[in-house]
Amino acid sequence: MAGSRSRGTWCRSDQARWNTSDRLAAAARRVSPCGQPAEAINTDGAGPRRPWRAGYEGVQTYIQSGNVLLTPGAGIPSARGAVAAHLATVLTDEFGFDIPVIVRSPAELAALVAEVATLPDPYPEGRSYLAFLDRPLPDAKRAVFDEWSAEREWARVVSAGDTVLYRLGVSAHEAKLTKARIERQGVVATSRDLRVVTELAARWG
Repeated sequence: MAGSRSRGTWCRSDQARWNTSDRLAAAARRVSPCGQPAEAINTDGAGPRRPWRAGYEGVQTYIQSGNVLLTPGAGIPSARGAVAAHLATVLTDEFGFDIPVIVRSPAELAALVAEVATLPDPYPEGRSYLAFLDRPLPDAKRAVFDEWSAEREWARVVSAGDTVLYRLGVSAHEAKLTKARIERQGVVATSRDLRVVTELAARWG
């Protein structure tokens, strides 16, 4: 994950983060980037590191699943959208196919973790996940998740509408709420276990 960085790419810049879709993960061994002035990148696997060096400084990684922290170098605008566009271009040039990028800042990650801590957890024995979206959901589509009623599954749209928190009392492969289901709402999404996001926020937030 990076300041402007799931099965996709994360990045964060000057406290902003990004994430790319799982399509990158499939062709790039699940690489997920993030970045910005003190940004973080998440690579969903042991993909090539070279793209992250393209104009970025202070690159760090966390665990093999591919979490990366970086800072845009001279000539790279630090605005969330600009960083996302630049990283998407770098990744697309590297791997030969379109790779969307989702951006969040470190401050946003920390605020998100704090927000999630205030919400119910009906299945404390299960797992919680965060799906980061490339754009906020409109109210009509937020209701799909805020009113989610599959057995032993709970969800809420959080963080100003651009993230979906879902808590599962069943295994992920049995769950009806998946990244693919989320993307049917017309967004690009990348998911992370809440524990991973919490650790990234602590390290890089």
